[in-house]
Amino acid sequence: MSARGLGWVEEIDIDADVAGGRSTSYSADNELAYQIMAGIGYPLSENWTLSGELRYTRVNDVTFDEEGSGNGEIDNVDYDPISLLVGITYNF
Repeated sequence: MSARGLGWVEEIDIDADVAGGRSTSYSADNELAYQIMAGIGYPLSENWTLSGELRYTRVNDVTFDEEGSGNGEIDNVDYDPISLLVGITYNF
């Protein structure tokens, strides 16, 4: 089974440690994203199913603004995580 689609990302955060032991946070809001998914299910018995899914998400040219009192930003970041999900399902 495979699927693809468009999505809307509400918020992406980056936490960074900077010189002097200080940490700072950056965030980006409201970005258009797309996702490709592929998955499979394997029946273990009449009621149990083992499943796996691979997801690739892509958000292009994200600009992160420093949170709090900072004025910094990080520009033109491509955010593209890959997720592997494994599950087991019991059907009543």
